[in-house]
Amino acid sequence: MRLSVIVLCSFSVLLLTGCSLSSTAPSSATLDDSSSAVTIHGIVHGGQQPVAGTHIYLFAPNTTGYGGNGIAASAANASLSMLNSGVTTHNPSNSGVDPNGNYYVTTDSKGNFSISSDYSCTTGYTQSGATATVLTGSQPVYLYAVGGNSGAGVNSAAGLLASLGPCSGLSSGTSVFMDEVTTIAMAYAAAGFATDATHISSSGTSLALTGISNAFANTTNLVGLSTGAALATTPGGNGTVPQALLYTLANILAICINSTGPTSPQCGGTSGLLTTATSTGAAGGTVPTDTATAAINIAHYPGSNVGTLFGLPNGQYAFASGLTAPPNDFTVRLAYSGNFSSTNGNQPHSVAIDASGNAWYVAAGSGCTTLCNQLIEFSPLGVASTFGVSNGDIAFSAPQAVAVDVTSSHVLVANSAGTSVTNFIVSSSTTSNIYNPTNSGISKPTDVAVDGSGNIWVANNNNGAINLLKLTAGTGAVLATATGNGLSGPLAIAVEPGASGNVWVVGSGSPSHASVFTYAGAAFAQPTLPRLTGSSFTPVGASVAIDSGGFAWVPAQGNEVAQFPSAGTAGTGFAVGTPFGADDDAVAIDGAGDVWVTDADDTVVWELNNSGTNLSGTNGYTYIANPSATAIPVAPDGIAIDGSGNVWYSTQSNSAIYELIGAAVPVVTPIASGVANSTLGTRP
Repeated sequence: MRLSVIVLCSFSVLLLTGCSLSSTAPSSATLDDSSSAVTIHGIVHGGQQPVAGTHIYLFAPNTTGYGGNGIAASAANASLSMLNSGVTTHNPSNSGVDPNGNYYVTTDSKGNFSISSDYSCTTGYTQSGATATVLTGSQPVYLYAVGGNSGAGVNSAAGLLASLGPCSGLSSGTSVFMDEVTTIAMAYAAAGFATDATHISSSGTSLALTGISNAFANTTNLVGLSTGAALATTPGGNGTVPQALLYTLANILAICINSTGPTSPQCGGTSGLLTTATSTGAAGGTVPTDTATAAINIAHYPGSNVGTLFGLPNGQYAFASGLTAPPNDFTVRLAYSGNFSSTNGNQPHSVAIDASGNAWYVAAGSGCTTLCNQLIEFSPLGVASTFGVSNGDIAFSAPQAVAVDVTSSHVLVANSAGTSVTNFIVSSSTTSNIYNPTNSGISKPTDVAVDGSGNIWVANNNNGAINLLKLTAGTGAVLATATGNGLSGPLAIAVEPGASGNVWVVGSGSPSHASVFTYAGAAFAQPTLPRLTGSSFTPVGASVAIDSGGFAWVPAQGNEVAQFPSAGTAGTGFAVGTPFGADDDAVAIDGAGDVWVTDADDTVVWELNNSGTNLSGTNGYTYIANPSATAIPVAPDGIAIDGSGNVWYSTQSNSAIYELIGAAVPVVTPIASGVANSTLGTRP
């Protein structure tokens, strides 16, 4: 089997003067496929140079303890070696075992390698404490290449990664081109589970296994495994990939891989890759030992040291088609299209994630004339399914908000232009009920949430007498109504964890406080918050979120986000960058308790830690590929975090749904499950 070839620059030209090469990863070598028993075969490149003598390991994520940003490496989260001693029999001159007992194969002088059937999809999962459900072979696996010589000498800092997908899917057709692009794809997609290149792990729960499998699969949206080339469009056909950014990040790794080693200026020194991309994104953090772990650290801290990292190649570009100026940040963003468009007034709004990692959006607009009133499901890989346009039995009326129930079998939609909540059955793609019980008083509902007992709460924006309703999940019958408590024009709801948690509501007519009601609908508290500047705290947008500590988070006008204690006492305000927009800002909590806020006016997303410190930099995550170019206003709106650590958000100003790959920490989904099981804002 042969991979495409191009003419390469000489080692000396690449290392000393740089060259501009094809953005598709080339090979001057022929893959060695002489053995009929070969299962995995491929080639390893550093930039455009084959890497000889690199050690290649086959790993699977562990299931006994999480890896990830801020989590120390340990035996509990060490990746599991899948190769066995058979490799030394089949490849006696190109294999070995390291001091930790992990077997590996080595590449030949042209960078070729092969792995026969010297592994078992259950081998790594026989440890005590592992989850039995992973013994089916569905666990994802990846290749890790370390060391070797790409032409400048043996370089122990050279580290590359490639995601292979499910172990049971490996076959004689598995062909791999490992390079810096496959490494970046893997580093970002798996960032929520990765401490470093050899410590990738989840908890082993069903939700965690789903999240990490989806994360590994997401690499196929970024890179071609058999070519090592960054994609421009996702395989599903409706996603745009930041190809130039991926090549820019690949060039940053390549300059170290193609150097003389970890002490070279490109890797070490005062501003080399390894010394810059530390475990904390700052001086004083742990310095990575290889480029694969450096890539993971960049994914963890995409707003840190951007200018320094961007300048490392210094004109020596292993991959052409990179960015011509440093971006604001190194977040990797996919843009997906669906059957909505700002030109026809059908704008996406609220977003919710189910247990399988599907993202559910609603789309509507006051000026909508075609493709109106929709519920859109995006698969974990961004493939869209649309309901409500051609399905006559599905009724939506300017849907404004969406929620997924505890079992992920029902999707609830608040119809802001009507007097109902739609109950959508996922398995049959039909509507079982339009909840509009007699004399309920539902009028212009703007948000919907599910409590720990499965009941449905509705924010009733246009009925002054009844601000909040609690409905049964089965029939939509009214269980309770909530009025008063200083609340008018409610916009957003969030429910505290447990079977009978309190309900938090913010409203457009409540300028100085949120309103908290008991599970029975009685007034509980009116927490107030003095503004950091100005006269009163004014919530904006249809959003409130509760973290694992019971704190409620609310975005406000001006440059403020509020954190309210669960006791309903006065809250604390935090200033974040430039001012938030006048409306439609939203908030979500990830598995580390970090707070993600959309900023419609400034077209950015902010990330704060649970103490209110801005983690996303002065400008937030702006997603502007070239800051010198005119930015397209995207007006971020609804936001949610999935079980893989991806950040999904909608926009009002264009026809795209965005996904930030691996930017957050994986979280329990759906939110209703976190409420029911008291796991809100925690890792799965």
